[in-house]
Amino acid sequence: MEIEYYVEGVFLLIIGTFGIIGNFSAIVVFTRQNLQKSFYALMLSLAAFDLLYIITSILCYGIPPLSPEYNKSAIYNYSFAWIRSLAKIAMTGSIYFTMAITFERYVTVCHPFYRVSHSWPTNRLVLLLVAFAILYNIPTFFELKCKLRNKILEGGDICKFFQNDAPTEMRENEIYKQIYILWLPFSLMCIGPFVLLVALNVLIVRELIRSSNHLPIIVVSGLENALNQRRKEIVLAKVSLTIVFVFILCHSFKWIGNVYELTHDDWPDWIKITTNFSHLALVFNSSVNFYIYLGKHWRTTFNIPESRASNQTEMT
Repeated sequence: MEIEYYVEGVFLLIIGTFGIIGNFSAIVVFTRQNLQKSFYALMLSLAAFDLLYIITSILCYGIPPLSPEYNKSAIYNYSFAWIRSLAKIAMTGSIYFTMAITFERYVTVCHPFYRVSHSWPTNRLVLLLVAFAILYNIPTFFELKCKLRNKILEGGDICKFFQNDAPTEMRENEIYKQIYILWLPFSLMCIGPFVLLVALNVLIVRELIRSSNHLPIIVVSGLENALNQRRKEIVLAKVSLTIVFVFILCHSFKWIGNVYELTHDDWPDWIKITTNFSHLALVFNSSVNFYIYLGKHWRTTFNIPESRASNQTEMT
């Protein structure tokens, strides 16, 4: 299909390449930051999961439309189910670290005194979310298998081909489909994260508006450092807001195909096209987070000095 060739092949590969560069850069930048700050530790973890998702998506969906030899190879077809499961682990981690970043920004912006007076076990949170992403997706490794099929051509010749997404008995079990494929993802990967992200960001926006109206223009010397730190926290909160907006927009596509698959037996062309764009949107989402951060922090990232006056007026 021509749409698949350009959307999942050409564009996904181009965007994914920029995403790989961006996330590698993010890992380098955030590793050098003070990881006592929860925001940078969570952004580092998000970049690692986004990088894994981009690589697995390129292997699963980006290269096959561009290379028929790769698409028909035994290596690709027999490894497809495992790469797909790794992609699901990466997507779960990306979703939950986005939620963690949003919650960290909410506490920092809306409850700064609580944030200062309480220590955050960031390392434990990172390990907990990584463990959840892996354990939650273990069943996906047993959902699909590769089968060698025969197809009779018009002249009577037999053509052998791989079916890399043949469902296992577990995948076809109705209870498994209803609980693990429908309701758990719908609650833990869709509605739950979306509701939490929207609610927290509404509160963050409200606090940002209030804070911007109360930041003094003339800075008293004793309060200058505190105000500058507050402005930096607000900048990071705006980075988080932008990341969440892109996240919600890009993740909306995937549930069209997921819901249709569970309620219908056929797979029409418009659903195939929607799925193509869904894969592209998710790769785009995993590719832009560091560039969003860089848009607000390009001076500090590249060690470019900024005038004191601009520091005082930033984010007002």
